[in-house]
Amino acid sequence: MLFQRFLDDRSGSVLPLLALAAIPVVGLIGASVDCSRAAAVQTAMQAAVDSTSLPLAKSAASQNAAQLQSAAQTYFNALFAGTDAAPPAVSVAFTTNGSSGGGSQVVVTATSSSRTAPATSIIAIPAAAPATAGPGRRPPTAPGTAASRIATRTTTR
Repeated sequence: MLFQRFLDDRSGSVLPLLALAAIPVVGLIGASVDCSRAAAVQTAMQAAVDSTSLPLAKSAASQNAAQLQSAAQTYFNALFAGTDAAPPAVSVAFTTNGSSGGGSQVVVTATSSSRTAPATSIIAIPAAAPATAGPGRRPPTAPGTAASRIATRTTTR
């Protein structure tokens, strides 16, 4: 009888509705925190991969594969140390584009065991241009090459 009267009473019925609505709201807040943390880890991993590939591109031609891998892991671990994520596996590939001075390429990839996408950085090293630049002059670059696009971009600002 008392229970039936409680069920029939419609005053104050907002509190149970708010309690039921709070469950998915708390779940959505937790999911948004997880997603933002994963995005922060992905951004930090991409920045570490980009920063790792730059010094490797400078010295890649004078090192063997084992030395490149060791240097890449050392650089990456030093740059990725501030995050709470487990350190991902880092791989390095160095290729030359022909023996006639066609340039080379360094590819650094970090793959995490979590659900974040792998981070990849590709640095293309153009073939060496003749050193005919003097004060205030750029070295000549072949039209359509990466070096000419970079030179064009910097001079048109």
